[in-house]
Amino acid sequence: MKKLSNKFYISKGKNKINGFEIFLLFMVGNVLGYCVEMVYGYFRLGFWESRQSLIYGPFGLAYGLGAVMLTAFLYKDSDSKWYKQFLKGFLIGTIGEYIFSFGEEAFFGHVSWDYSNQIFNLNGRVCLTYSIYWGILGLVWARWIFPGFKKIVAKIPLNAKKVIFWILFPIITLDIIISIIAVGRYNERRNNIPPQSAFEQYIDETYPDDRMNKVYANASQTEKNSTKKPDSYLKEVVRVAKKDAKNFKDYLKEKKYIENSHKTKKKISNFKNEKIRS
Repeated sequence: MKKLSNKFYISKGKNKINGFEIFLLFMVGNVLGYCVEMVYGYFRLGFWESRQSLIYGPFGLAYGLGAVMLTAFLYKDSDSKWYKQFLKGFLIGTIGEYIFSFGEEAFFGHVSWDYSNQIFNLNGRVCLTYSIYWGILGLVWARWIFPGFKKIVAKIPLNAKKVIFWILFPIITLDIIISIIAVGRYNERRNNIPPQSAFEQYIDETYPDDRMNKVYANASQTEKNSTKKPDSYLKEVVRVAKKDAKNFKDYLKEKKYIENSHKTKKKISNFKNEKIRS
């Protein structure tokens, strides 16, 4: 059992990865992503605005998850050709960003970014410009960042790794749970739904709208939706999926792709009919 436990913290070989490295990458990515967003927001807006994903702590979950996804698909590619690293980063980052945006809307009822005004965007969740950024990051990540990170982590003593994990893991887990509950009540209050228990009343008093508005200052609410309770998550996933499908179809109609497709099919059909008659 001890050997099995130690495998979580130790991996031998250049193209190997362990659970502790993945977890630490997630945590470091969260913090660095938050810092990048804060600085970017300041230069764009001229003032500091919260870019937190969770109630407590400087965490940007999209970046933490992005770091994990990039690592999971690129940790064996440090010696691959540059264009393969770029393409992998491009695809992985784009897919991950879409999934996170979709999940944030389905489970939290708001979105932290919207690329609707960017060219070549998909439902406002991803766009070509940021996909290229993901590609560049994937290249840099596979070639320099992850190999360097791995060397640093290898120097941390085993017992220190265990202490780091068992301090940070409960903190981030509890923070995620609290944030989901608080955002759930936040959405319910915006839909004029009163607390149904003493616990929900406590949540309303501890995490009032003023506090939530400051924490999620950059988030924009989606159209009026259900209350984001655990028993409604599946319904929300289906609702958001249907909305995305409709938006994409409307986009195709706007660009006349569907119309042109119908015209092409009609021309082919007319050509076949004329051929039959002749």
